[in-house]
Amino acid sequence: MFGKAVYDCRAQLGLTEAELAEHAGLTEDEVEAIETGGTEPPWN
Repeated sequence: MFGKAVYDCRAQLGLTEAELAEHAGLTEDEVEAIETGGTEPPWN
C-alpha cells in the first residue's frame, strides 16, 4: 500500500524515479524497490 501511494504521488507530481530519489536522498533503485513493495523506506 505504501509503495502504491508513493508511486501515485510521484506520478501526480510528474516526477521520474530519479527525480524523486534526488529529492528524498535515496537512490533510484531504492525508490523503485519502495514502489514495488520490495522494501520499506529507510526512516533514519
